[in-house]
Amino acid sequence: MSNDRKEAARKGKSGMKVKFEPNGKMTKGELDSIARALRANVKAAKATIVALGPKLKAEFEVQLSVSYPPEGDPVWQEALNTVYKAYKVQQARVEARCAELRIPKRFRPHMNPPGWSDSWRCSCFDFKDLRAEMRRLAGIQIDDMLKSRLAQLELDSANIQFEIASHGCITEAAQDFLKRLPASESMVPPIKVSDIEALIEGRTVSKLTVADAEENLQLGDE
Repeated sequence: MSNDRKEAARKGKSGMKVKFEPNGKMTKGELDSIARALRANVKAAKATIVALGPKLKAEFEVQLSVSYPPEGDPVWQEALNTVYKAYKVQQARVEARCAELRIPKRFRPHMNPPGWSDSWRCSCFDFKDLRAEMRRLAGIQIDDMLKSRLAQLELDSANIQFEIASHGCITEAAQDFLKRLPASESMVPPIKVSDIEALIEGRTVSKLTVADAEENLQLGDE
């Protein structure tokens, strides 16, 4: 082991000095302390990732309100109002003609008022069904990403603890893992409205993956 690596291995994340056995490895007590510190940092990183759930869903809700406002599309609203006015005029003509012919009300023809089709995208002009479906799908995507990131964090932590125990020192991989823990939030990308639209339409979702986020994070540190 080189002098530089020995010096790096003698210091944990907290900068504390580490004692070594005669064979150049840490003592069991020091390894236990490092393992406890690692678990504590991983626990904090996991809490950060879990807390991202409500934040990501709130951010998606803002995007959703901009793209599909609850008050509906003004063009759709105007079109429906125009058709409804025409319907009232024509229905009034039918009623007047029935009155001239002395047809009883229960036998008079009646047109159904205009409305949207039963399609889930157009069942109401205020985007109610569309917004509900997109919100549901976004929630599933966000929950899945968080679970995936937590599982990966657990796996990485277990591998690093095994590596430290087997080598008897803090390896370069362990130092890199500890360095990346505070940036765990950056590894869970936000969900975009365009991603959910693509999912609904069966197109490829061009979202940032955890691997992409990690690569971008490393590039940002250079």
